[in-house]
Amino acid sequence: MGWDDILGQPYAVKILQNSIRFRRIPQAFLFFGEKGVGKRLTATHYAKVINCEKGGLDCCDDCLSCQMVDNNNHPDVRSISPENGRISISEIRSLKKETGLTPVYSRRKVYIISEADKMTEEAQNSLLKTLEEPPLDTLLILTATFRNNLFPTIISRCQQIRFSTLSNKIIEEVLENLGVRKDRIPYLITLSGGSLGRAKEYLNRKVPIEEEWVLDLIDRVNRYGVNEIFKISQQILDKKRGMDVLDVLVAYFHRCVKNESDLPFANPIYALEIVLEAKEWLFKNANPRLVIEVMFMRLLEDAKDV
Repeated sequence: MGWDDILGQPYAVKILQNSIRFRRIPQAFLFFGEKGVGKRLTATHYAKVINCEKGGLDCCDDCLSCQMVDNNNHPDVRSISPENGRISISEIRSLKKETGLTPVYSRRKVYIISEADKMTEEAQNSLLKTLEEPPLDTLLILTATFRNNLFPTIISRCQQIRFSTLSNKIIEEVLENLGVRKDRIPYLITLSGGSLGRAKEYLNRKVPIEEEWVLDLIDRVNRYGVNEIFKISQQILDKKRGMDVLDVLVAYFHRCVKNESDLPFANPIYALEIVLEAKEWLFKNANPRLVIEVMFMRLLEDAKDV
């Protein structure tokens, strides 16, 4: 794998390559942007490049260091991901103990904290102490979808790199290479919202959620009002598809705003913001029923203004 395999992120790739070219590797990066656009892949590749035994702007894929990263058994490259939706203080404390040790095999230890915005407050406080006095031979790479969920003091101590959503063309090409039927690709692109990861998730689901069903929910809310919201919320919770419904709504409102379609809302952009805010609350593990009901009530209020 090389830098060319990181799709649709020329800005991020250029910054990272220059940090290697000019030997200006910071103590911490924060990669932020939509989920499923290559943040973790890029973080892993960067860790591989800076520890490659042959040096250079890209990795060789042949040396022992590169092979260990590929096999997820490199002693100096470690990834941390949320468990049960959170990254606990115990995980960060374990990381802090390791950062005090010298690298086992490579020049630099790299710790990748995926979905760092899911750290508890205690975990963030613990990580902050490491960022304040980082070891010279250690690099921290944080990835986040909702950057503002992190403490401002953590953000300020990281070099930030924004990751963009991917173009429809990139997602279409990847899906075609995966052998996806052509008639399914436009629907998957709509649901993806510029996230290749999300497109693949929907591709692998046995029972994908249909846009028609979700839009019928909106129509029922507009016709029957508040009482219908409680019935709809229960239907969504019974299916355990809360985030799926929001993904469909986000994709739909994005398309309608771009195409200037006629919507039963006073402000389609505001309707989109309502759904995005609901997604963020679900991401924070807020009560799903409350999030969904409040979202539909706000959408209903906007529809009344038409």
